Amino acid sequence: MRNMAVLLSALTLAFAGCGKRLPTEVPQQANSVPRRVVMELFTATWCSNCPDADTALEKLAGELGDSLTIIEYHPLVGTPSDPLATSQTQERGQFYGVEAWPTLWCDGVTSQTGTAQDPYQTYATLARNRLLLNSPVSLNVTGTVQGASLQYNISIDPRASISKADLRLLVMVLEDSVFYNAPNMVSIHRYVCRRIEPGTQGLPLSLIPGITQLKQGAVSLDTVNWRKDRLWLAVFIQSFFDQEIIQSCFLDLSRPVWDFSLSSADTLHAAPVDLGSLFDLKLKNTGNQPDTFWVDMPDSLSQPPGITRIVKDAGGAALPLPAGFFVGPGDSVKFTVTLTGQAIDDFRVGLMAWPGRQPTLVKTLNLHLNVTATVVFDYLITAPDTSKISLIGEVAEFPVIIKNIGNQGDSIYLDLPDSLAVPPGLARSLCNISGVCYPIPLARYLAAGDSITNLAVHMQSSVSGSCETSLTLRSKSSPGLARKRRLMLEVVK
Repeated sequence: MRNMAVLLSALTLAFAGCGKRLPTEVPQQANSVPRRVVMELFTATWCSNCPDADTALEKLAGELGDSLTIIEYHPLVGTPSDPLATSQTQERGQFYGVEAWPTLWCDGVTSQTGTAQDPYQTYATLARNRLLLNSPVSLNVTGTVQGASLQYNISIDPRASISKADLRLLVMVLEDSVFYNAPNMVSIHRYVCRRIEPGTQGLPLSLIPGITQLKQGAVSLDTVNWRKDRLWLAVFIQSFFDQEIIQSCFLDLSRPVWDFSLSSADTLHAAPVDLGSLFDLKLKNTGNQPDTFWVDMPDSLSQPPGITRIVKDAGGAALPLPAGFFVGPGDSVKFTVTLTGQAIDDFRVGLMAWPGRQPTLVKTLNLHLNVTATVVFDYLITAPDTSKISLIGEVAEFPVIIKNIGNQGDSIYLDLPDSLAVPPGLARSLCNISGVCYPIPLARYLAAGDSITNLAVHMQSSVSGSCETSLTLRSKSSPGLARKRRLMLEVVK
């Protein structure tokens, strides 16, 4: 009796919705975007009228193309049992209250049950009327199949205000062209829903215009019963308050896709002449095909002589150009480019990459190197007189001049350190020419080419004899650099 009721219901047309044809021009929300309509067909392998509905949808898909997202659900009910059904597809039918097959829902707002009328004309009218209305949301999906996992990334960009309540995001894994000799004489079944992520209740969303959301996920694949080379992703946002679908997107994972990204954390470096500058780079395979990706830095008018270019792998081994890297779908490879300039100039070096099986897909990245003079830190300490004679207790003054003879500004530290050559009873201080003395070490900033000319070392001994001290200089930017000036004093009674 159940099958008879289903058959009678399928032969009865029940047209839901307002029943009014939309005008050809409809006022649109500001900033809204074109809509991709979701056509959900509840079909069954035991349903004798369902092939007509399948054929009508395929014809409509051929005409409207990327404007449609088509999903077909098979039920657990009916005899003989439908091998393409799952508990999730059954729950999806219950969500809409489906009790007869075929039943089509268009964007969750209008439906058509049975095929007594021309299903193609009915479906086309539903879809085209719905396409007249823009959507307040832009939706995009990317994904790759890696082993037994399907990984996806979804971008949700609300462009206009959304008045709908209880919004949910649903991700459908579809398999196309499933082979099964069904009782209704259909052997190739299209748009078959295999999985609903993260479940039939979807992922709750809160959308604010102007704020883009990114959602990521992974689906475990049934590698025994599913053909990985025939998988699609259908993604849509639906109000669970009134069932309206506000936007959808679609990704055909069965098509071979070559794509990749080429990036560097920093594409602008500065380095002295003859000192190499290392750029860290990453190439990621964002397509679904494994391939060898080639990297080159060809000569051009914008890359004049005077700069060398070296590519190394992640292990530091230098590679001949063009350099090849095998990268699987979703994987990345890291490498470095070292640029060395032999002359002071601004250089722009073009890095280009392409997949071996799609050599026309070329992407470029410009690396900029500002070659400056060689960095030099150096200082000169001079004293008009490095040897003096004084009486016991008399202060001997040694004027000194400190000059930055390098090409970099730097902070320096001046000191009069203790040593075995400094006898007991010898007092030392670092003062200016006005007699003001400073605690040591004394820190001063000295620009390239500048000098300090107002310093003097004071020496005073309480005993007679020969004594000495050294004025030392150390660089902050070049810690290993030290300069010294030895000063001698003969103390007499």
